This record gives sequence, C-alpha cells and structure tokens, in this order.
Amino acid sequence: MAPEFLFENELTQQLRLDKDKKHRSFARKILRTVKKVFQATKYQGDTALTIPPFFKNEGRGNEKIWGEEMSTPQSTVINWSGLDDIEKLDLIPTLAATANWILLIQTLGASNKPQPPLERRSW
Repeated sequence: MAPEFLFENELTQQLRLDKDKKHRSFARKILRTVKKVFQATKYQGDTALTIPPFFKNEGRGNEKIWGEEMSTPQSTVINWSGLDDIEKLDLIPTLAATANWILLIQTLGASNKPQPPLERRSW
C-alpha cells in the first residue's frame, strides 16, 4: 500500500472517530502502564495518526497498521471505542478464543450494554 494512500485512509478514519461522541482515546501514560502491567506487545484501536508507538504490533480489527507477524497470540491492549463495528466483529472470535487481552472502555451511561458481547468467564 502506498504511503500516501495509507495516510489518506488513516486521516479519513481519524476524522470519523473525532466526530463520534462515544470515541475515547486514552492517555499515553495509561497505555504505558497497562502495557507494562499486562506485558502487552500489541495494540488495537485508533488510527496510525494517534496510536502509541511503543507497542510491537498495532492494528484495527483484522487490519495490521504496523509490526511484525507473530504466529502465537500476543497480549493485547484494545481501545474498544477506537474500532468501528466491522473491526469489533473481526476481533470477537479472537477475544472469545483467548484470554491474553485487556479491553479499555469508558462507560457512557446506564443505557449502554456491556461490550464486547462475550460470554462471562472466570479467570
């Protein structure tokens, strides 16, 4: 993919996220702390314009923004509101099959249902 196309695509995505009242970006201090505590190497959510550069792999749903391909599941930090509905659906099978992820969400009121819609598991 040409860099100018990537930039244009990411800019369009960022402008869409900026208009979404439910979208939240988390401070890098929080992301660094979560990364360290959970020994996470992968980040999901946001765009190439705003994602933190201190993860080995970064993407949205099934789209890889940068990083190396890993054959084993990676410990992942996910900004749920930084994903669109299709990207969320792309991630649900991985989330249901693994337990090495942490989901960052911000509650937006009592009317919201828990997300993602996964079965409750005991850890």
